[in-house]
Amino acid sequence: MDEQLLLFQNWINEQKLLHVEILLRKKGKQSLSVRMLKYDSHLKTLLLYDVDRKEVLSIDIHQIDRIQPADDAVV
Repeated sequence: MDEQLLLFQNWINEQKLLHVEILLRKKGKQSLSVRMLKYDSHLKTLLLYDVDRKEVLSIDIHQIDRIQPADDAVV
């Protein structure tokens, strides 16, 4: 397993609160507080739970500008 996959699996297992900045086509950059639910290494997608909006998002890995634990995030 590569380092990124191990890190993602650790965040999933710990239900770690994450700060993620994603790039959306018509909306531009958005900052979200999420919990990672699943990482699909074949499709390169993340299943995220947005804690503020209380909804599940499916994001392509290339849409992510930054992802890190919320306690390490500089907002």
